[in-house]
Amino acid sequence: MREIKFRAWNKKNKYFYYFDVGFNSPPLDHKYEIVDCQDIQQFTGLKDKNGEEIYEGDILKHENLGIQIVSFNKGCFVVENGDTDLWDNLECIEVIGNIYKKTTTK
Repeated sequence: MREIKFRAWNKKNKYFYYFDVGFNSPPLDHKYEIVDCQDIQQFTGLKDKNGEEIYEGDILKHENLGIQIVSFNKGCFVVENGDTDLWDNLECIEVIGNIYKKTTTK
């Protein structure tokens, strides 16, 4: 069964709000923060080599294919160069940031 989860960027406070289709998420100090959010991004159902969830808008580093940005197009999660082999080699992929934060804070 595929997990259907989302995240939304809170432009004002500069962080992601995570939720699933039932809007279940960890308790927040400010319950209505999603109102300030924009650009809802869906979880691909995949994780990188470090176990990090991959969402639309994530910047991926592939050992052989370089830097790619995940998007959703025509019913599929794709990367900029359209290389479908990328998803077959998850052990070569690392999430290094997203379109809002260029590098992760690992």
